[in-house]
Amino acid sequence: MPKERLHEQVSNLRKVIDDVDAADECTTAELRQIADEINLTLNDPELEAPSETLLHKLEEEAIRFGESHPAVATATRQVMEVLKNIGV
Repeated sequence: MPKERLHEQVSNLRKVIDDVDAADECTTAELRQIADEINLTLNDPELEAPSETLLHKLEEEAIRFGESHPAVATATRQVMEVLKNIGV
């Protein structure tokens, strides 16, 4: 169940990132990479759970997008919350 919720939240994050204007493509690159890393981990049961480093990066991105793109910051925080709930 937690992995399903994480998949949902990461998918939502990707959707919100995709909705950001094309001019902001370079600013969302790091967040896209983090989302891809989480998805890779979720799709390969042999890989370890997402690391605390990813959680820290997500937190930095949520702060960075807080004012300019509140929807991205909110989606990022939702992913962080699920990661915290599964013990990352």
